[in-house]
Amino acid sequence: MNMQNKPAAGDDIKTILAAEQAAGGGRKRWILLAAVVLAALAAGATWYWTSSGTGGSVRYTTEPVTRGDVTVSVTATGTVEPTNEVDISSELSGIVRSVAVNFNDAVRVGQILAALDTDKLEAQVAYARATLLTKQASLSQARATVEEKSSAIARVRQLVDRKVTSQSALETAEAEHARAIAGVEIANADIDVAKASLQIAEADLEKARIVSPINGIVLDRGVDPGQYVAS
Repeated sequence: MNMQNKPAAGDDIKTILAAEQAAGGGRKRWILLAAVVLAALAAGATWYWTSSGTGGSVRYTTEPVTRGDVTVSVTATGTVEPTNEVDISSELSGIVRSVAVNFNDAVRVGQILAALDTDKLEAQVAYARATLLTKQASLSQARATVEEKSSAIARVRQLVDRKVTSQSALETAEAEHARAIAGVEIANADIDVAKASLQIAEADLEKARIVSPINGIVLDRGVDPGQYVAS
C-alpha cells in the first residue's frame, strides 16, 4: 500500500501568518506614504493661505454714512422732437451779409442770427433825418411868416383908421395872416410825417438784424452770406 505524507497542522499556520505579515507590511508602507503626502499638502495649503493674507482673523473696514447722488443712465433710440419749434425769416428783402450761427448751436433771446446788407437802409435813415430837419425849419419859417402878417395887419388897420387905405387892403392882410397860420399847421403836420418816416426807416434798419425770439437750438440753416432773401 502506498502512503502519502500530510503536512502538519502547525506548519500550515506558520505559512499563513508569514503571508499575512508580508501583506500587512506593504499596506503599512502605503499608509505611511499617504500620510506624508497629506502632511505636505496641508503644509503647502497653510503657507499659501497665510502668505495671501486670506488666512487668520477676518478684518473689516468701516466708513461713516454719507448722503450722495444716485445716477441712473437710460439708453434708448428714437427721434428727438422739439416741444416748441419756431420758423424764423426776414421781414425785409435784401442780400444776406452775414450768418452768425450754424446747426445745433445754442442761442438766447435777442441773439443775432443773421444780418442783411444795410447800406441802402442806412441811407434811408439819413434821408429821413434830413427830411425831419427840413420840416422843422419850415415850421420856424411859417411861424415867422405869421408874425410878419400879424404886424402887417396892425399897420393896415392904422392906415384904414386914417382913411389912407381901403378896407379891402385890410381884408387882404387878414387873409394873408390866416394863410400864414395855416402854414404853421401844415408845417407841424409835415414834421409828424417826417418823424413817422424816420421811425419806419430806423425800424427797417433794426429789422435787418435777424435775432432769436426764444432760447433754443438751431435745427436748420437755410441761408448763406451773399444770398438774396425775400420778405
